[in-house]
Amino acid sequence: MNRSLLFLAFFGFAATALAGPDEQVAEIRKWYDTIEKAKAANERKIAFEAKDEPLGGDVTIREFEGGWKTVTASYGEGDHGSADEHFYFKDGKLFFAYIVTTYWRFHPDSTDEKPKTIDTRIEDRYYYDGKTCVRRLNRSATSERDKLAATIAKVEQKQIEPGNEAKTRLERGEKLLLAKTAADVLTVFEAK
Repeated sequence: MNRSLLFLAFFGFAATALAGPDEQVAEIRKWYDTIEKAKAANERKIAFEAKDEPLGGDVTIREFEGGWKTVTASYGEGDHGSADEHFYFKDGKLFFAYIVTTYWRFHPDSTDEKPKTIDTRIEDRYYYDGKTCVRRLNRSATSERDKLAATIAKVEQKQIEPGNEAKTRLERGEKLLLAKTAADVLTVFEAK
């Protein structure tokens, strides 16, 4: 890498470290847009399933030009819930995680003839500067299944304390990025 590119890469990370949370989040959103518009240069998928518990799904690791990477873990834990965890990396460092958890239960009016459910969707967005979560946004909604997408679209994201969950997500994303086998992935999920 030539000196000016090395300087720009370093300065990009240093600039976010010196900025306030609003500026950091704005920069992270630009990085996110860069990845979302890019075409992956390499992709690998790891399917996994636990033997003794109802846990299974897949992890997809994508690499892009310029040192960008993403990890997507899509999995279910039993019949009543699922999650999609999206991790975004720049030069090997996690800068953003978007976690979507969905679960359901039977509606009180549900019958065998007319089954109805009530679904809940929880979305968390974590913005990182190095090992520090500078902002966590959350929103959730509960509704009948066919109305859930419209319901959550109307819910405003709220800023909440990152808490220990931010550290857990950071560690999970970093470990999944390094996973090579289904056993590696299961080790990450078993460490909950």
